[in-house]
Order: sequence, then structure tokens, then C-alpha cells
Amino acid sequence: MVLQSGQYRIWLTEGRAASDSTGRTCFERSVEVRTDSTRTKVPLLYVLDNPSRLDRTHVRAILSYRCAPLAAYRVELATGRPVKLEER
Repeated sequence: MVLQSGQYRIWLTEGRAASDSTGRTCFERSVEVRTDSTRTKVPLLYVLDNPSRLDRTHVRAILSYRCAPLAAYRVELATGRPVKLEER
């Protein structure tokens, strides 16, 4: 578990190996929102760093592609739905 917000716990789970254009490698992880009875995978969101809390019902996560940050997303904890906030 990397973060807790009320009843929700945010986990970084399985992911994918990646490399940038110079050959540097990294491991991008998927994000999962858990409660006592549910596990909701956030679709198509792979990250290098832990998400941060925005408020009681949302976290902010930075999408990673080929070991580089691309855009920030607000993730709704109740549904796991990501919404783009900004480009990097």
C-alpha cells in the first residue's frame, strides 16, 4: 500500500518493463484502488512514482510512458476513473 484516503487504499501492482530512447530501463506499475471488499484497477494508467492525495475522494497520478512522465491524472477513488489534468 502506498497511500490511504478514508476507506480507500491505493496500491501499485503489476506493471511493465520499459526503456527510454537511450536504453535506460524502468518498471512502470499499474494503480489499484482497494477497500475491504473491492479491488478496482485504474485503466491504462502506469506510473513511476506513488500517487498523491488531492482530497478525500481523489488522488493525482502521473502517467508514465517509456520511463518518462507524460500527463497528470485525477483518479476518482470510488470508481477508479482517471481524468487528465495537465500535460507535462
